[in-house]
Amino acid sequence: MNIIEIYNKYYLPENLQMHMLRVAACSNLIIDNWNGSKIDKESIIRVCLLHDMGNMVKIPEDINDKSIEKYLRKLKKYEIL
Repeated sequence: MNIIEIYNKYYLPENLQMHMLRVAACSNLIIDNWNGSKIDKESIIRVCLLHDMGNMVKIPEDINDKSIEKYLRKLKKYEIL
């Protein structure tokens, strides 16, 4: 499964997708100019492309007890939990 398929499977919002793509692009520039010890470029790029997926399950601070169950059911519907 490629990154776009993962983004689509878990219904990641476009703004979150773009953020992770930008982080990966920045890390690519840093890696290309790295002068230190050898690093695994491919692994670092993959991690950057997925690093904020957990943000999909963050529960908003202003959510009340009654709506938390509704919120969690919505996440389960999208196979996030």
